[in-house]
Amino acid sequence: MSAPDIIGGIFKSGKKIKSSIDEINDIYTNPIKRKDRMLIRSQMADDQNLNNIVNLAEASMGKSGRAGGFDQKLLSDFANVYNSKDLFKIEYLRNNMKNFKSIFNSAKDKKLIDMDAVNSMKNINKATNSVERDLQLDALEKLLRQFKKDNPTATGFDLKKNVFGDFDIEDIFAMDDSLKGIIGSKAKRKTILNKLKKEGILDELGLSDILKTGEKARTINDPQILAYLKEIKKDSLPKNFDFTSKILNKNQKQIFSNLTEQITKNLPEQLPGTLRKNLKDIIRNNVNRSIKYGVRDQGKSIDEIMTSIKKQTDDPSFIKEVLPLIIRKVELNDYLKRLELDLGVTLDKVDLSHMKAVVEDIDQTFKINNLFIGLSKKNAAESKIAQSIRDLNAKLNKKNISKDEKIQLAEKIKSLKNELKTGDYYDPVSINYPSPDDVGSDVSQQIKEKISETMMGDPTYFKKDGGIVSIEKMIQPISLKYTSW
Repeated sequence: MSAPDIIGGIFKSGKKIKSSIDEINDIYTNPIKRKDRMLIRSQMADDQNLNNIVNLAEASMGKSGRAGGFDQKLLSDFANVYNSKDLFKIEYLRNNMKNFKSIFNSAKDKKLIDMDAVNSMKNINKATNSVERDLQLDALEKLLRQFKKDNPTATGFDLKKNVFGDFDIEDIFAMDDSLKGIIGSKAKRKTILNKLKKEGILDELGLSDILKTGEKARTINDPQILAYLKEIKKDSLPKNFDFTSKILNKNQKQIFSNLTEQITKNLPEQLPGTLRKNLKDIIRNNVNRSIKYGVRDQGKSIDEIMTSIKKQTDDPSFIKEVLPLIIRKVELNDYLKRLELDLGVTLDKVDLSHMKAVVEDIDQTFKINNLFIGLSKKNAAESKIAQSIRDLNAKLNKKNISKDEKIQLAEKIKSLKNELKTGDYYDPVSINYPSPDDVGSDVSQQIKEKISETMMGDPTYFKKDGGIVSIEKMIQPISLKYTSW
């Protein structure tokens, strides 16, 4: 069958092919025929006979099967469907008739229901491939396909839980309301994943090893982390864990405290409180990332990592060059945010980006020659490519892979590295961003018109004096309020 139309037990795929009830019901009960089930169910809603029965049942609500309660046509039509043993039609009536049981009992009392049909229904496990379960499978398949699209080199191993509470299979389940109730049950998660395995979906996506019991996420032996997990009686850290406030020892906390104090002393007085918080959040997040990636990916101890952080931030270039760069980043994003809120102009935000990722080298976290302000979308794209390269390198270094596989992996890595090299992923935004060169003349004119209208009541004001009034001059009163140096 190639996506056939199914109406009343007749398959249409170029020509009509009659199928027996056994074939139809095999689709209903066969675990790997979910997509055919969903196709049939979607077309049940267009079955006029079924809808007439549902409407008659709705009109009879409140009546009983006794004293001539239910309409004879309703009972007769209902019995005809039930006696057909078509599980999809019976399921449709069961799910859409609140008085299904009463009508069934009434039809049965009137000898309209065949006992052969009743006995057949008893042998069907209706819950196995219920509408609810098939919808859950459909939702999970879509989420896993999106995950694979966003992480093309990922395997099922990457979705296993680990000590750091990284994004895992539970986060996938949490994305859909129908799957959230399964999160707490490892057995239920395994059951639904096994169904996708039987359908071939996990193999197709290269995620089957999520079910391999022998495969475990990498273990962490850092004594500070293990001691904290023992204290909180958990086997993994919470999501977005803040190492700086939860896990550092006294000396390590002092390093971080000295860093924040040093930053506070060197911030411009006129920098608003909100931007001060945003800046300190960037510092905290980068320290947290250094600890996580240093322990997880580079085999360093927390003490080694915090010593590196101290060395980097004690360097005079941190206050002279790195801090001003971060200040510019938070001010620029604040300006872009106000453009969107006040004028309805949406432009790409900016990130504090790294030439060499923190996950690869924590000693470069706060080095000025490794930092630049880049566009958020480009930064996200670069991170995706870089992660793919790391994943492919991990596969290349595995044992027991063939020579052909090694060649293919090496070619993929070479291609991705060339993409990074020839792309503009590491280009910083211009000093005048968002200038016409950055956003284009159309967007630039849109900004000027909206600022002109907001400030001067005239969208063409910026063209006064032959167009010599620049956008920078027009917004100077606004910009001065946030300029730090």
